[in-house]
Amino acid sequence: MNIMFQVLRKKRIGNRVKDPNGPATVRRFQPSYPLILMGKGWLVKTLSQETCLKWNDLSRDMKGVREDAGKSALNCAGYFFWKGRCFMKKMILEKPGSLILKKEKDVAVDGFVIEVHYCGICGADVKSHIRGHRDLVYPRVLGHEITGMIERLPQGYTGIWQVGDRVQVFPGSYCGQCKYCLSERENLCDSMRILGFHLDGGLSEKCWLAPEDGDRMLLPIPEGMSSKLATLAEPLACCIQMQQKLIKGETDRLLIVGAGRLGILQYLLAQRTGWKDIVVADVDPGRLKNPVFQKTWNWNDPETENVTSPNKPSQVILCTPSMEAFAKAIQICEKGGSIGYFSGLLPDTMPTKVLNEIHYKELHVAGSYGCTRKGNQEALQLLAAGLVSEESMSCGTFALQKTEKAMTLLSSKELHWAVIDLKKHN
Repeated sequence: MNIMFQVLRKKRIGNRVKDPNGPATVRRFQPSYPLILMGKGWLVKTLSQETCLKWNDLSRDMKGVREDAGKSALNCAGYFFWKGRCFMKKMILEKPGSLILKKEKDVAVDGFVIEVHYCGICGADVKSHIRGHRDLVYPRVLGHEITGMIERLPQGYTGIWQVGDRVQVFPGSYCGQCKYCLSERENLCDSMRILGFHLDGGLSEKCWLAPEDGDRMLLPIPEGMSSKLATLAEPLACCIQMQQKLIKGETDRLLIVGAGRLGILQYLLAQRTGWKDIVVADVDPGRLKNPVFQKTWNWNDPETENVTSPNKPSQVILCTPSMEAFAKAIQICEKGGSIGYFSGLLPDTMPTKVLNEIHYKELHVAGSYGCTRKGNQEALQLLAAGLVSEESMSCGTFALQKTEKAMTLLSSKELHWAVIDLKKHN
């Protein structure tokens, strides 16, 4: 006999409704006190706020169900509900250096509920954990590289999305009405609120979006693409945003400073978009051994062929927060060239003499912050077309409770890419 256990609310409300995942007619329940349903043929369908059963089975006589037996069965089944809401795990950053795994009730607030499958760990997440971040509001669930499945839709929603759709989440909630939003530069919106910084992000079994944000922030994962790979859409979109700001010439040499995950994505993107001469520089010779790189420069080794001779780079992208690297980029960049200011700098100083080189050499310094929804769409298509291979970067997949370990391995440069698998248990 197939036995399924589920805590339900005994009090019934509403009329019969159709289950979106099947033809069965169901009735909604609202909590009164826990009740365990046992018996062959029970179909339990959990839609967070609504718990549904086959109406045919519901019409059966339930007088014989005993509450005390149900409590024991509940522990065995492992389904924990309180007042009709399930508990979910989330990793909360309470203050710099203090990441705590908690179980909290799934509050039934109207909006889009995403069952998170994967969440990538970004350098900004590591920075937030170690020393905080400009945009961070504590306590906070980190994570903005999110993929998953729609578990619940807002009440009365009639848009394009359906329960069960696989989605990648553009991480910014924006107004949609200001001059920046209307010109597809919503990353600059004054009302921008970012998942993992201003709003709780993806290091949680579920992620909530406001009713008005779903159509703006959700993007379909292309057919055949893994949800894990789709977490790279957001960082790749940031690279697209940066490269669109450079003033590219036919014979330009591009120098990418930093051979980590973002440096790799910048390199692969530059190859795809037609750059002929690309050099990657880093202070870590081990990272420069990545087989995807064709030309490299050890930033600290004077014996290595210097990229400034005979052809200076006319375009430089900084994928590092080092002020020293920024100063060096100004000094070696060709006159009239461009420097992509892609990473926020660590606190430091730069000599005025070096800054003045921007003036004398007529350098173009292009800032790039975050990404746009359109950039995320383009990134998903590039990933679906095979832009990134498994060999291009070292990756580790971790359970939620191993988030701190994942951040440590990223900080020590043992990994290029770390992903939290919300279905992984150890």
